[in-house]
Amino acid sequence: AVQGIRARFPWMPALAETLRRELALIPPGGAMALPPLVLVGAPGTGKTTVARAVLEASGLPHRTVAVADGNGATVLAGAARGWRSARPSLPLRLMGETGWSTVGLVIDDLDRAAAGRDHGSAAEWLLGVLEPHQARNHWCPFLEVQADLSTVSWLVTANSLDLLPGALLDRAIVLEIQAPPAAMLPAIAEGMVGD
Repeated sequence: AVQGIRARFPWMPALAETLRRELALIPPGGAMALPPLVLVGAPGTGKTTVARAVLEASGLPHRTVAVADGNGATVLAGAARGWRSARPSLPLRLMGETGWSTVGLVIDDLDRAAAGRDHGSAAEWLLGVLEPHQARNHWCPFLEVQADLSTVSWLVTANSLDLLPGALLDRAIVLEIQAPPAAMLPAIAEGMVGD
């Protein structure tokens, strides 16, 4: 997994090193779950592509959810029966669809969701599932059961850290994503055509 990331994103050695270090901490036979990662960088630097590539390289089934529209908390947390938007939380839906208890979620543009709070705050909901005890005892309002979300790999993208809660940043590894150097663009484009 790490070699693939290093080959695909050679201008991001910190990303490959972080993955190598964190994967080495997983005990043999243990659940493949990455620590929460926040990928921050200017628009257009490929944060979402990098996040998806990390989860693909790890072999985890995954989904990307854009939360900038202000509905992120509802999409992530689910909604209780009786509401028109009733559904299980996104991690539990993905676990049910795939049959895997270890899944990955890319939470895209979380900083842009922080401004819209009409349906709750996606960042505040995420805070709860990033705290280990709460993650192991997550309450799903739709299924009305406690579920273990401690094996979910959370990758968050943001253009800026300014609007993200400090507590969320304390619970995650923050990596700056930079655009590749101009000299690498032809090789990257060739690789994209090959994919």
